[in-house]
Amino acid sequence: HIYGCGEQFSYFDLRGKPFPLWTSEQGVGRNKTSYVTWQADCKENAGGDYYWTFFPQPTFVSTQKYYCHVDNSCYMNFDFSAPEYHELALWEDKTTLRFECADTYIALLEKLTALLGRQPELPDWVYDGVTLGIQGGTEVCQQKLDTMRNAGVKVNGIWAQDWSGIRMTSFG
Repeated sequence: HIYGCGEQFSYFDLRGKPFPLWTSEQGVGRNKTSYVTWQADCKENAGGDYYWTFFPQPTFVSTQKYYCHVDNSCYMNFDFSAPEYHELALWEDKTTLRFECADTYIALLEKLTALLGRQPELPDWVYDGVTLGIQGGTEVCQQKLDTMRNAGVKVNGIWAQDWSGIRMTSFG
């Protein structure tokens, strides 16, 4: 099994498919055979595809206890279609590919995070309430926050993707 390539929304195990790595809106539906994706494509060209992601990362981990990381930010295609090998295509002349293996997954993760950096511990406030994901402008956010607080819900924060003002699209 193969895992990684950043934040992939459609598949956890990447085996069997190519994954072009490029930053893009994730899309609605993300399945070109579905009616929802077709509608989103027709109306706003917003249907997306299975590999569309906000966060592509040129790193993958194998259940054979190795990782591969590419030190580059160019357009790439990581193709895991073949059962016996992987194909990596990079739109750049020079790059560094890093491969490491380990006897255990913990040891492999230690090596990978030594290279890429370790996630810092989250601050205490994150565990003390719920973070609301809201949109609709300042007034709507305030109304929903008040509703939650009046119901006795402890709120530690608000994530508002339309913080710069109301930006309603056909898909949210």
